[in-house]
This record gives sequence, structure tokens and C-alpha cells, in this order.
Amino acid sequence: KKFAQKILIGTLSATAHREMARTAAEKSAVLLKNENVLPFRKDAVKKIAVLGPFADRVMLGSWSCHGKEEDGVSVLQGVRNLLPNLETVFSQGCGDKINEFDNALIAEAVEKAKESDAVILCVGERSDMSGESMSRAELRLSKAQRALIKEVVKVNKNTAIVLFCGRPLVLTDILDEMPALVVAWQPG
Repeated sequence: KKFAQKILIGTLSATAHREMARTAAEKSAVLLKNENVLPFRKDAVKKIAVLGPFADRVMLGSWSCHGKEEDGVSVLQGVRNLLPNLETVFSQGCGDKINEFDNALIAEAVEKAKESDAVILCVGERSDMSGESMSRAELRLSKAQRALIKEVVKVNKNTAIVLFCGRPLVLTDILDEMPALVVAWQPG
């Protein structure tokens, strides 16, 4: 049994399989809304804010099997890797717990958004909030995340929301606030 597990883990972790998983994640992202925000204009963006509770987190997803965070890349690290000459600032903006609300975190994110030419705002659900036996009665983003979106977009209309989730979410009360929305699911 241990031998079979070792082979299975080695096979799943093979470079070719990770590359295939990355390609699948890239191709499964869905642009749901774009009010002339994306792609960001290279000539107009010198400073970008990467904000939100999932901006600096590797999103493995609830079905990642033997995936490891060290094999993934967060949105923040991805931006820094792809655009090393671009000034990049980060703020968590709010926590990832459903009932967590911190006005100081939101205010910090708003300041970073105000000072930036563009914003990538990463919101959604933790991977352990979806999957088998993870039903929820409330399928909206947390109150803090909805407030974060509203406040950031007020000060910077050049904002793209990246939504991480393992199931459909109800966005009707916030969708009009979003200049651009990409659903990235849980790509890991």
C-alpha cells in the first residue's frame, strides 16, 4: 500500500502533471464582467495594489489531493514575478472568516488602492468552505469582503476583482459595484 501511495504521489507531482494542472487552471478562469478595465494598460500602470484576503495565499482548492503550497504561486507573487519593475503594494483588506470585520484593515486597503494606478482585489472562499459536507445557508461573500469591494472601487475604478470559490456564489448585491470580475475558482 505504501509503495502504491509513493508512486501515486510521485506521479501526481510530476512536472508534466503540474504544468497540465496550471494550464487547466488558466483556461478555466472566466471573465464575467469587464467595463474597459482589463487588460490593464501597460503604459498607464506604474503602481498596482494587490489586495484582499486571498491575494497573498496559494489557493489549492478542496480537491488538491497531494498539492503543496510551495508548488503554487499567490496572485501577489505572480504579479511580482511577471512584472518585477512594477511597483506592487499589498494589503489583506479583511480576514477570510465569514463573521470577521475590521475597519482598520479595510481602511488600509483603501489607502493603497487610492495611491495605485490599478487594483487586483482577491476575494472569495477558503478551500475548506466548499466540497463534500460543506453546505452553507448564505452563499454571498462575507460582509467584510462586500464592504472592501465597495470601498476600494469608490476610490479606484481601475479595479479587477478575482473571485476564488469552489462553487457558485450569489453576487447580485455587489455585482454592479464591480468594474471587472474574473472567477478563478480554486485553481490549485
